[in-house]
Amino acid sequence: MEPPKSNLLAGLALLVAGISLGISVALLSTPRRDASQESKELSERINTLVKERFDAEKTRAETANPVSADGNYKAPPEKIKKLLLEILATQKQAREGAHVAYDRGLKSADEVLISERAVLTTQLDLCGSVDERMHVYDEMLRVLAAFEKLVEAREQAGQVTKLDVFLAKNERLLTEISMEREKAGYTGATRLDVAK
Repeated sequence: MEPPKSNLLAGLALLVAGISLGISVALLSTPRRDASQESKELSERINTLVKERFDAEKTRAETANPVSADGNYKAPPEKIKKLLLEILATQKQAREGAHVAYDRGLKSADEVLISERAVLTTQLDLCGSVDERMHVYDEMLRVLAAFEKLVEAREQAGQVTKLDVFLAKNERLLTEISMEREKAGYTGATRLDVAK
């Protein structure tokens, strides 16, 4: 005697439900990257980069051109200026290469920002006045804002991660903070020094 079709359908429904439940349990028990873990890793990466930036800024401030009595920076001696100009030319070539490699997907935004920071630091070391330094900062902020927009567009297209967007924004903001601190006369201390 054949079982009634309604019992057969009910049995099949229970079997399908059991299989679905088993798959759901298996998926839930599969180790996955927790969103909070990803967020923690992102936060640690950004904190490391910020600390590196501040350490570099502090070192630069400690070894930069001395400030004269009138509040302007003393231009570097000729020998140092010649060496700074030579390294600046090399850094600009490296920066261009980093941008080309980034456009091809071969370099990260972080590597481009490191090359931009190197150029900025050397340009600042060549300055002989606060006005010259403000001009360098203004130009650098324009470059960093344009790069930030490029990274945001690439992130929207799925070509880079949010981390690249955060790093680009972070670098622009740190540069702007450095400029504003210098305008306000805080040329020797970093935010890390103030926080201690």
